Amino acid sequence: MEPILFVLCVYLVFALALSREGLRSWRDARRRKIVQRLSVELPGKSIDEALARFGEPFGVFAGSDRTLYEWKSPPSTRFPGGSGLLIFYCVISEARIITHASWQTRGENNWRSGAKSTDPLL
Repeated sequence: MEPILFVLCVYLVFALALSREGLRSWRDARRRKIVQRLSVELPGKSIDEALARFGEPFGVFAGSDRTLYEWKSPPSTRFPGGSGLLIFYCVISEARIITHASWQTRGENNWRSGAKSTDPLL
């Protein structure tokens, strides 16, 4: 009886580890698809739309004719969950229009990024 119980416990621990890793991979893939879609949709739109969608940015860096808005998740809760850090950037023109949107994820075993721009200089 004890060997059967032991094998069953080992099997359950192994199944739990696999399911946990599968869930993490699914959440990361889901977040990547959503953020990639956002980086394609936002260029050409007003920064007010991004502020309404994402909330206050983590940082705002003004340049001579453009401004960089940066959101990070965590701490922002308006982005889909996933493992590691998500950083989302928007470059804004003087007319408050998004000209470039890009993102990065940083985690233990992944480093992904993507970008979309309407500005030929970026």
